[in-house]
Parts: sequence; structure tokens; C-alpha cells
Amino acid sequence: MSFFDSEIVQNEIAEIHNMQAEIITMIPKLPFLMQDEQVKYFDKMIDLVEKQKVFYMRLSLTDDPRAKQLQEEFKKAAIMLGMTSNTDQDLALLYESFKDSMYELRRKTIDGTL
Repeated sequence: MSFFDSEIVQNEIAEIHNMQAEIITMIPKLPFLMQDEQVKYFDKMIDLVEKQKVFYMRLSLTDDPRAKQLQEEFKKAAIMLGMTSNTDQDLALLYESFKDSMYELRRKTIDGTL
């Protein structure tokens, strides 16, 4: 069975896709949202990044050629974001960095300093 044939993987992909779609529709509205709604936005971003990180790590654990191809595409995208290396450890750090940034924006929203 292919990595992508797994019901769990299909559910994860669908959930990540739905979260991304929801977040994208919120972006233009973000400056106009109430503070609590902005905090919820950053919470959703944190959840999304964590799900993406877990999914990427799952890709790392399989030998499925299609999964390895997707993993390589993730690495290429990370390089386009400015990473100088494409190792799995660096990508894990990138996801953590994204989460840290979202936590900081969340904190500044709550403090009213954003």
C-alpha cells in the first residue's frame, strides 16, 4: 500500500488543506478582526504549522517514492524561503521557527503591541 493510500494520511492531507484554505481567507480580514479573533487566527496558524511538521516527519519515515518526491518539494520550497541547506533537521527547525514567530505575534496581539 502506498503512503498516500492510507486513510490516516488522506485525512491529514485533507485537514491541512482545509486549515490552509481557512487561514488564507482570513488574511485580508486580519487587520479588521477583534483582538480575540486575531488571537484565534494565530492559534490556527500554530496548529497548522504543527500539523505540517508532523506530516513532513511522516514523509521522512516512509520509503514510498511519491512521498519522497513530496518531501523533496518541501525541501525546495524551504530553500526558496531562504534556507541554505535542505536537511531534514533544518526543516524541523524551520517549522519550529515558524511556530515561535506565530507565538510571538499572538503574544503581541494579546499585549496590544502589534
